Formats: sequence, structure tokens, C-alpha cells
Amino acid sequence: MNNGTGIIEVDFLITSDNRLVCCHRWNHLGWDDVPTYDEFMSQPVFDRYTPLDGESIIQCMIENPELYVVIDTKDDNV
Repeated sequence: MNNGTGIIEVDFLITSDNRLVCCHRWNHLGWDDVPTYDEFMSQPVFDRYTPLDGESIIQCMIENPELYVVIDTKDDNV
């Protein structure tokens, strides 16, 4: 965290099997339908980046206590 800000904004969506993942819009990643958790997590984002889920963000915050996360939920997330 020494090389930048300690605040990040994360978009969350719910997969078809009700798991929380980090994603702005499904169609931005080429999904026509809402994927399952395993489908989402098995494909690199933009063929390059590791997909993240809610647990990944929590683990990152544990490892970097100076990190603050602004949460942006989409759809009908209650």
C-alpha cells in the first residue's frame, strides 16, 4: 500500500448460484446470462486478471489493514 492509495472501490454482483463476486456488469465481461460462481471464477477477467470474490476482498483487507473498501452493489442486492 506504500505505492498508492489505501482506498479502492469494488463492484459486487451475485452469481446464478448466489455467490458474491467482484464484477461491474456481466455483459462487460462477455456473459449473456448470469454465470455460476465456478464459471466466473474459472475465467481470467479480460483474459488477463484473476477473478475475485467477496472472500478474496476480505482476505486482502486482513493482509492490508490500512486498506479501505468502498462497496458498490448492483442489481437487486439486498
